[in-house]
Amino acid sequence: MVVPLQFAIPASELRPTEGKPTSASKKVTWLEPPEIGRSIIISCAFTGQSLADHEWPGRRNGTHLLGIKLLPNSEKFWLFWQDCPTGPVEQMIFSEAEAHMKRQKKVRFSGITEDTPPAPRRLLFRDFAEDRLLVVLDAAAR
Repeated sequence: MVVPLQFAIPASELRPTEGKPTSASKKVTWLEPPEIGRSIIISCAFTGQSLADHEWPGRRNGTHLLGIKLLPNSEKFWLFWQDCPTGPVEQMIFSEAEAHMKRQKKVRFSGITEDTPPAPRRLLFRDFAEDRLLVVLDAAAR
């Protein structure tokens, strides 16, 4: 199995859905936010086609299947999620982003001038070469 893309979304960044789903949202799978101190991990993975649909990656470790697609090259694409504790790396990055937002109140993106209204958000990258891991965080001020 290869996991080229994974999203970790802490409970602090999620809100419960309000009201009943509309007909436009029936194609969307709404996940309930986890408890504080936990994150929803959404993973995209590739495997060979020999893995049966009911044997998705991580099933025995508590992952929940969102979708499967057989690709033209005969590999399978999997989309699944899991509720996990928020790790120390994510906590550290969110703390840094929050401190930065309190100090700066804005973040300038490329192509933005001094005349452009500030965007109350920060896009952070942290590279962990020894683990072959790149963490990207898109943080918004509350």
